[in-house]
Amino acid sequence: MAGYLSSLSFLDLAGRLPASVAQGLFWGIMALGVYITFRILDIADLTVDGTFATGGAVSAVLIMKGVNPWLAVLVALVAGLLSGGQRQALTLLMATLVKPKVLLLDEHTAALDPKTAEKVLKATDRIVEEGKLTTIMVTHNMRDAIAHGNRLIMMNDGKVVLDIKGEEKKKLTVEKLLHQFEVVSGEEFASDKAILG
Repeated sequence: MAGYLSSLSFLDLAGRLPASVAQGLFWGIMALGVYITFRILDIADLTVDGTFATGGAVSAVLIMKGVNPWLAVLVALVAGLLSGGQRQALTLLMATLVKPKVLLLDEHTAALDPKTAEKVLKATDRIVEEGKLTTIMVTHNMRDAIAHGNRLIMMNDGKVVLDIKGEEKKKLTVEKLLHQFEVVSGEEFASDKAILG
């Protein structure tokens, strides 16, 4: 420990000070946002991190499209005020502004209430169908996995254990899917969230 402390340079530490202060201010503002919503307004809204990420993504996409950076920041601020479902729909729309080779949706409805999740899934289906997009939707919700898309691939321990498509997928139920999983993997499926949806 003493060797490490003696290797530190005052000039090096002083040079890092502005970045450290800026990061501290950023996290302080975020903590105030959580405190205000959770303690003062009595709303357990901990979506601050999603708000910053969505705002940053909106700003970046708009600037890449040639929009004035100041206007992009204002639009990003408004996007950050959106609810979780509205942010997911906006993120999906932004991801498809330029037709991607593959659209990856990783648990894109996991943090949403069932009604909002259904709206986002319907919007997803419409955008994928209209754009004829190759899409990979990662989900632990068996009902959603069965209801959406034309192919279902189930993995266990990093290996594909089921690959179901066509007529077989159209006739699939959650119970049949879980039974097939148990047969091929030799173990019982243990996630209530995946079974119940």
